[in-house]
Amino acid sequence: MKNEAILFALFVGFLWGLAPVIHKSLLRKYTPITIMMIISAVNFLCILLYSLFNKKELVSDYNKITIKDIAIILITGATTMFLANVIYYNVLRDNKSYEVAALIDSGPVFALLLAYFFLSEKITFNGFLGVGFVMTGVYLISMNNCKYLP
Repeated sequence: MKNEAILFALFVGFLWGLAPVIHKSLLRKYTPITIMMIISAVNFLCILLYSLFNKKELVSDYNKITIKDIAIILITGATTMFLANVIYYNVLRDNKSYEVAALIDSGPVFALLLAYFFLSEKITFNGFLGVGFVMTGVYLISMNNCKYLP
């Protein structure tokens, strides 16, 4: 991975780490559905503006997209975006933001395994080691306030 890509990925990680803190503070005043509606409206407007600057790619994709691909996109949107967000906000409301974020950020473990099985991507020793570190970190953060640990 190039240094520039690493920096951008870390910046995305920072933004995704910032989100639960902001969301948790908003959940003290508002319900999950209110927050989801406003965030979705802003996201839609941003995507609309972004698409105006990328009309050529959008038209090109429109001309080649299949019904099967549309179905996959719709199902993915309903599960990985909508359902995941509903669960996320409801879990976040009653738990610490950093603990929820740590558990949610265990995604690389699932991505590694799913990519192996469905995309035939190879898992290297470093991949296994990374998964081990991620899971250890997630466990340690999620057990931060466990009364059974020293």
